[in-house]
Amino acid sequence: MSIARVPTTWKSLCLRALLCTALPLGLASCADSSAGTSAATATCGTGTVKQFDPKTGKPICVADSDLGNMGNDSGNLSDGSGSTDASGTDIAKVDTGSDTGSDTGGTSACKPGMTGEAKWFNCPPTPEHPGGKLHGQACATDDECLYGICLFGLPLAAYEKTIGICSKNCGFQGTNPSTSCSAEDANPGALDAYYCTMERTASVGNAMRDPSKPALFKMCGHNCKNDSDCKTWNPDLPTCAKSSTQALSTNPNGVCVRLP
Repeated sequence: MSIARVPTTWKSLCLRALLCTALPLGLASCADSSAGTSAATATCGTGTVKQFDPKTGKPICVADSDLGNMGNDSGNLSDGSGSTDASGTDIAKVDTGSDTGSDTGGTSACKPGMTGEAKWFNCPPTPEHPGGKLHGQACATDDECLYGICLFGLPLAAYEKTIGICSKNCGFQGTNPSTSCSAEDANPGALDAYYCTMERTASVGNAMRDPSKPALFKMCGHNCKNDSDCKTWNPDLPTCAKSSTQALSTNPNGVCVRLP
């Protein structure tokens, strides 16, 4: 029995489709010549990263959920690649050092009964106490905080172990929508906003960081316009930081912190 011959053009298309699906991300040989410039042949813009699209078999540019070093917050944060943020604001000593320790990659390490830093680094942020204290507010126990974690010695508090602060891990690499600090915007007031603030590495001068920690701290902090706003929110975090400090990469809109 003879087998009908498939026209060369169809053979080529079939073989090419199979190869494109299997080739690693970033190879330009699978770009569709009829579709113009694609992510395979162009550099993704600021705030985006290259990602494989299983539906089309091609790489595409998508929003970077971490913006390089700041968790999941707004596009005016530093992306760690230069000396200005996306709005053009100059940021002193932008942290371009690599993250010394990867963020948690899911919930498999989260165990019932975890508390403190073990819970912070291994469990996805989940509201546990409705009406509880919010990011940057003073606390003494986990039960006081909306997200059930009161940590002492956070970089937001200049590593002062006597100061307890409510916050959440805005760098957690899960899929829980509660990871974003903006989930609490306008809570408790219409003008309240919260920004992701990242602990800086030793390579850019943060000699206070404990290298034994499994990852950098990425913490939600309260916004501010001036020091007075911070003293009202939490007297233990009296400074409105609008540029990076020795220990922190901050949002240029202002975040309440304690300086060393």
